[in-house]
Amino acid sequence: AKVAPHDYPGLTSARAQVILMTVFGILAVDFATVPRYFAKTEKTGFSPMDLGVGAFVIIVAVSSREAKNILPANRWQNVGKALRGSVALIILGLVRLFMVTVLNYQNPVHEYGVHWNFFFTLACTRVLTSVVYATVPIHLDWVVAVILGCTYEACLVFTPLASFLDSDERSGFLAANKEGLASIVGYVALHLAAVATARMLGYKPRNSARDWVMTGLQAAGMAAASFAATYVMHTAVDPVSRRLANLSYCLWMYSLGTFAVALSVGVSLANAVLLPRSAHVDYNLFAVSHADNSHTDFDILWKSINYNGMAVFLLANILTGLVNIFFHPRTASDIVCFVALVGYIYVLCIFAVFLHRKMVKLKLPFT
Repeated sequence: AKVAPHDYPGLTSARAQVILMTVFGILAVDFATVPRYFAKTEKTGFSPMDLGVGAFVIIVAVSSREAKNILPANRWQNVGKALRGSVALIILGLVRLFMVTVLNYQNPVHEYGVHWNFFFTLACTRVLTSVVYATVPIHLDWVVAVILGCTYEACLVFTPLASFLDSDERSGFLAANKEGLASIVGYVALHLAAVATARMLGYKPRNSARDWVMTGLQAAGMAAASFAATYVMHTAVDPVSRRLANLSYCLWMYSLGTFAVALSVGVSLANAVLLPRSAHVDYNLFAVSHADNSHTDFDILWKSINYNGMAVFLLANILTGLVNIFFHPRTASDIVCFVALVGYIYVLCIFAVFLHRKMVKLKLPFT
């Protein structure tokens, strides 16, 4: 039988860790204590904060119905669901836009544009990928990903598109938001590639450690190949640009995603070997159960963050905005930075665990 995605402890922890690292980063980089090279790059290069949007795209992809190969008879039904589900992201995007325009919250124009932001990008990616799956056989998604990624990269390298995106032209809606709109193509390609990989590596029955060893080796091979491709693209063709989500950036994110899978499988295999005799390993789920049904604190935290991931992320954005509006992070001392970040993460974790314990799941309209 196929395995539901929420049954994978590895996916649960990975999704929660991405959310936790992202919400930590969005506030941390506002403090002078944190070196600026941790912040998002302006045009090209590598930075921890550049991982956020790509990681979210991958996490959404590997959790999708397409990754589980579960599609309705009428595949256009998924487009309707994607449209309804994207309403929440659009609402968050409008809230962010309100904070930028009315409350004068910081907004580097070179990131997404004048009006565009992270939430609008995720919403468009979600809808456009659902349209792809409604019109193209699911087993050809990797072909579409390759065609999209390579065609977009060719346009950046061989046409005036890159010059236009790097210019200061901001007249009209398209020019004002050119970075955010152009990058959608790259994120759609990344999403499709992640779905195809998850379907191949993730959602299939396994009965032994040997099956997982093969999965780990496959993931490691993909990571090595994509790391090599990233290096060649970055040094010889087109530098990595999170701002444009070019092919170099997509390869970088893909390599990190497959490396994370290989690392997770390796750690789980080591854990299975070192388990006490009272524990049992379900190799289909790669889940460990103990005789006393005990769970670690991290298990509880990861499940709690997953249970209300969008609510945690929304609260993090609200708290970050309040800190920037009413305080001055760039002039704060090291001790203030430390106390603020610890308190901020503590509040978010307590919020998530409290809601999970009460079995309260917060949802935005239409989700």
